[in-house]
Amino acid sequence: QDFRKRLMEQKYMQEGKSIEELNLMENGVMAPRPYLSILGFLLFFVSIAFIAFPLCDVLAVLGLPSAPCLIIVTVGAFFAAICVASFWMFVCWCCTRPWAALVFLVISLTGQVLLPTGNPILLLIWVALVALGGIGYFYYGPEHYKDREEKPVWLQDVGNFTVSTDPSHMIETLKQKTENDARKVQESFGIQEGQKSK
Repeated sequence: QDFRKRLMEQKYMQEGKSIEELNLMENGVMAPRPYLSILGFLLFFVSIAFIAFPLCDVLAVLGLPSAPCLIIVTVGAFFAAICVASFWMFVCWCCTRPWAALVFLVISLTGQVLLPTGNPILLLIWVALVALGGIGYFYYGPEHYKDREEKPVWLQDVGNFTVSTDPSHMIETLKQKTENDARKVQESFGIQEGQKSK
C-alpha cells in the first residue's frame, strides 16, 4: 500500500473504487498479523524457557539452590525471545522495509551482546531504550509526519497493528481473513477455467 500511495501521489495511478477495494482486502489479510506476531513471540519465549529450564535441575542435583535459577531462566528467556523475534522481523522486512528492518537488527544484536553479561541493570536499561526508541520510531515519528506531504525515507512504521482483547473482534478478524483467502482461491480458479475454455 505504501508503494501504491506513492504512485497516486506522483499521478502515475488514479484512486478509484478498485483501489479502495484492494486496500480493504489487503487490510483484511493483514488484520491477523498482530495476533500471529504475539503468538510467535510467546512460542519463542516458551521454547527458549523449556530449553534452559533443565539447567536448574542440574543445579539441584549438585545440591545448589535452584530457586533463583528459575527466575533467571524465565527473565532470560523473555529477553532472548525479544532478540530472536527482532532478528526474524529483520529477515522478513529486509527487502520491503529496510530501514525498519535495520532498527530490528540493532535491537537483536545489542540484546545478544548484553544478554550473556547477566547484568540486570544493563538489561533493564536496554529494555527501556528499546521500548522508548521503538515507540518513537514506529509510532510517534510516522504520526508526526502524517499530515505532511512527504515523510523521510528512513522513517517506516509497522502498519496497522491493532490488538483487541475482545474475542468477537478476534473471531471477526479470522473470519475476514478466511473470506479474503476464499475469494482469492475462487478468482484464481475462475481465471484458470477461462483460460481452459479458450
